[in-house]
Amino acid sequence: MTVGLRFAQDKINPIMRDQVLGEWIKIRGCYVYHVYLDVEGQSNQTIAAKRNDIFRRELPLALKAIRYGDSRFFISHPELNNSPIIVHFISQYPQFNKIENWGTFGNYN
Repeated sequence: MTVGLRFAQDKINPIMRDQVLGEWIKIRGCYVYHVYLDVEGQSNQTIAAKRNDIFRRELPLALKAIRYGDSRFFISHPELNNSPIIVHFISQYPQFNKIENWGTFGNYN
């Protein structure tokens, strides 16, 4: 896990893109956590379907890890436990290219 003001581009694998990238965005005075997942990688539709399944299965664990890894931040800003988590599944295939609400960090303690 890397925490910073920008995405750690040097840590991103350009071939597999299995990373879970997230950022806090302030919208109308409230913070929302946006997650970006490259469902496709550099693959075909069959592999994109498998990657989509894996991301969906493993994302709750990744969100718990983010919450745990940034626990001091959440202790300092407890209101962020109630911030929505919006997940962007990014793909050229419409059935995988989705934006979904995955609850709040309070759901991933």
